[in-house]
Amino acid sequence: MRRGVTLVELLAVLAITVFLTLAGGQALIAGMGIESRLRDGATSAERVNEFESAIDGLISRAYLSTDLNDTSSTFIGSNGPIDGVAPGQGVSTNSTLGSLADELVFSTVGSKVSDRYAASTGTFEELNSQFGPQGGKAECDLSLRPYDAPGNESGLFLRVQRPADGDPTQGGRQSVLNKDVTKVSFEFYDGLDWQPEWDTRTMGIKRLPAAVRVTYRLDGEDSDRVLIVRLPHSDATPTNPVTVGGGA
Repeated sequence: MRRGVTLVELLAVLAITVFLTLAGGQALIAGMGIESRLRDGATSAERVNEFESAIDGLISRAYLSTDLNDTSSTFIGSNGPIDGVAPGQGVSTNSTLGSLADELVFSTVGSKVSDRYAASTGTFEELNSQFGPQGGKAECDLSLRPYDAPGNESGLFLRVQRPADGDPTQGGRQSVLNKDVTKVSFEFYDGLDWQPEWDTRTMGIKRLPAAVRVTYRLDGEDSDRVLIVRLPHSDATPTNPVTVGGGA
């Protein structure tokens, strides 16, 4: 004669089933949380890589004209606004970075045209009116100062003037390159040492540093990130350094 399932046995099976269901649910929730954090971390790393690639692409195109009379060709790393900028046009937030340069202005060559410009149709005059001059020599300015950007915007700004003129203190259009940057500083390798500032206007012979060290911090982080950009157009080496204070 077969014995039926007792109430006690049924309750035990039910309890085990409930326990396994809850445990499985908790494991699923935990797994989803880990996946979400990994995905967010990967997205954050991608944004940092894209930003650093953009900075590297900009600074590595720095160049100086061989024409000594070409005032539109400059490379200036300054602590505080570049000389000639009127007071009150923005205050640096880099008070903890000491005397390191917090603004970098430089001329570039070989800038690619924008994707929108390349995809657009129309006459040269129409495209130039809509997008402004494209390609060729330009003046770039990297800083935290919103010279002409809307007052509610903050972060690392990029000002581009194309074609470059002889005044590194103004001109062009400014846009936010990365709204999450809260601090930035620049140092310049002269072939032997890292220098806190650089100004080709004071040099007998204009020369570029061999590399630029960009130190920056992102919103929500408590430590600095460092990016070193090599300048292929520089001739500075350990055997041919740029003397302190400018000149060859």
